[in-house]
Amino acid sequence: MLAQERVPGGLRLIVGAGAGEELNALIDAERICCSWITFAVDGESVTMTAPGDGEEVLVHMFSVDALSR
Repeated sequence: MLAQERVPGGLRLIVGAGAGEELNALIDAERICCSWITFAVDGESVTMTAPGDGEEVLVHMFSVDALSR
């Protein structure tokens, strides 16, 4: 992952060139288990948003610190 940034309602993750396939695989898996997340893919980035407390859950799940564990 190259960068992450908070957006209203969630988080945007930006991956390196060529990582789009892996990004899409991650999103497909997350859509199965986490229908409360809205995913918007744009090339090598994905914006994930959720209503209510879901925003903080997203930040906790997908922050750089969480992904490096």
